[in-house]
Amino acid sequence: MSEYYEVKNIEGKGMGCVALKEIKLGTMILQEKPQLKLKSGSWSFQDLLIAFQQMGDDEEEYLNLSNRFENFDDLIQFILGQSDQKKSKSLNMWTKGLKENLASFNSEHREAVLKIIGIYYTNCFDDGVVIKISRLNHSCRSNCEYRWNEKTGFKEVRVVSKIEKGDEITINYAFNHSMQDFQSRHEKWIKPNWGFVCLCDRCEEEKSNLESDKTFCKKFDEIRKKAKKLHNENEIFFSNNLEMDQPIKLEKVMLEVLFYEEMYKMAKEKKTSWSFMIDHILDYAFDAAAQGYLCAQKKISDLDKKSDQNSSSVSEEKKKISEQMKKFNGKCESFSTAAEKIAKIVWGKDNRNYLEWRDKKNNLGNAHFLRISMRSRMREPYPGDPET
Repeated sequence: MSEYYEVKNIEGKGMGCVALKEIKLGTMILQEKPQLKLKSGSWSFQDLLIAFQQMGDDEEEYLNLSNRFENFDDLIQFILGQSDQKKSKSLNMWTKGLKENLASFNSEHREAVLKIIGIYYTNCFDDGVVIKISRLNHSCRSNCEYRWNEKTGFKEVRVVSKIEKGDEITINYAFNHSMQDFQSRHEKWIKPNWGFVCLCDRCEEEKSNLESDKTFCKKFDEIRKKAKKLHNENEIFFSNNLEMDQPIKLEKVMLEVLFYEEMYKMAKEKKTSWSFMIDHILDYAFDAAAQGYLCAQKKISDLDKKSDQNSSSVSEEKKKISEQMKKFNGKCESFSTAAEKIAKIVWGKDNRNYLEWRDKKNNLGNAHFLRISMRSRMREPYPGDPET
């Protein structure tokens, strides 16, 4: 029994979690390790059954979780729909083997096996099934968010907006796709993956303004694509520890930074997931601003080495670059301040991710720190790609 909520039937949703009292921003209401976890990569349904049998006292609670698959064909269609072409052959063999094994079971055994598999696919997160967290229903504008604590091995749920007594406690199953429009979010992610239509406040707002919602999210995606293009172009000049033969254009770096700034403003206007903001915007925004700062610093250093460094033209150039460097540092401060605040709420003050953002905020202008703290900028997938 939780001190924060009770599990009860919610009209139109089935079971869900309702707050027993007011819960403040940043409160961790749940901390849970996966009770059923499978090895990464390929696994058989026998592996799943063995993992289920090893759950011990959690078996009964697992079997009480929601199962969206009414029959074998629905389950198989879903599994195959989740695969890419590289996996389709092995999955066809997987489903064929499952069919053959089920044929040898009596009806009671067959129904039990299908239920275990169906519950797994209905409730599984990336790192397995976490029973209590699985009781939390989805909202596209949730009042809680979940993050993985690498140090403890727990998935943690924290409050991201004030919760009143009697409010339903929700998380965002599809927070990585928070800036897709209502129709795209449902057709590509929510309906195929979880089999329901979201009825949250955000969805109700967007349903009544479908065209403006689509226009807004399309604009965000266009800015995202421009930022991605600049991200890749700028990285070419920055990929070798600032030892570049061709100097980077600071204006292009600043343009990338300004695109991220606009994306962040739009995400806040949409009141979207804080995890989305930090993972898909602020991480990249800070790195781009730090890149600009370091490049500007190097340009000034190169000018100082020139034999005619005291000439008026060199002095004017240094003054111009110094102003650009100051602006980049200001952007670093702005992004790190926002990210530190968000990280403290969604991860907690003892989490490594929060501590990294705190250090970034406290070490502005420290070139050595910026170099070692910047993550590799040539990462895939790029933030917010609809297909990821």
